[in-house]
Amino acid sequence: MKAILKCTWAVALLFTACGKDPEPKKTAKEITAEELTGYMILEELVPKPGHAAEYGDKPTLMATTARLDNGTNMFNVTQNTVFQSHSGPWSTPVAVSYHPESGITTLRTHHGYYELTRDQHENVVLEGMQHFKEGSTIGQKFTSRHAQVVKVGNASYNTFSGKGIEGVNGFYKFDGLKWRYKPDALPALSELAWSYATYHNNVWTGRDGGSERLYNLFVIIPRGNGWKGNHTDKELLLVNTGKDLKITGALGVCERI
Repeated sequence: MKAILKCTWAVALLFTACGKDPEPKKTAKEITAEELTGYMILEELVPKPGHAAEYGDKPTLMATTARLDNGTNMFNVTQNTVFQSHSGPWSTPVAVSYHPESGITTLRTHHGYYELTRDQHENVVLEGMQHFKEGSTIGQKFTSRHAQVVKVGNASYNTFSGKGIEGVNGFYKFDGLKWRYKPDALPALSELAWSYATYHNNVWTGRDGGSERLYNLFVIIPRGNGWKGNHTDKELLLVNTGKDLKITGALGVCERI
């Protein structure tokens, strides 16, 4: 009798456990256009086989940033690489759309679109790499190797000094839309003779004053983000350098000093 009771009780527990409704999956809430202006998306791309003669074999960095004009409700999405800049002003519903069933927010770009959502801590994260539209040269000739969302906030950078820690040696200094690189020491203010332009608080471009007149893309990553999961405790400067559509060296990572 005791054995029968134990068996009956076990079966009852089994059916109770099986009949319990599973916890419903939480759908990520919308990421608004205004919220997206506080982030940028960085994507590292490499030329596909067969395009090394045109673009080389080094990684190309693409920085995607957004600005919202509250007066006109227009949303300007800019994508910068070493060699080109593309901006697309769209009405907000066209540039940013939300799918409540999936919890995915889509950001339209010049080359295609990104899909974003939120993690369990409500942080904005990417769902995969950029989806390139048909006919995009980047999509046809490059492969995405890494992409990440960077929270930039409202920080403004009028000056910056950095020291190479990955992919590049030497020192960079920026001040008053002038800059300089030196391999062995931090440049003095009097040595800042090369110009740069700002497309965003965190994204700049400029040619150096050397014999090669190389093009450069500079991206500042605030502390707490890191690059590829590394150096989250540092403010970083990424440097991508090229000439004639080819990237001439490794993607440089510098720490602020």
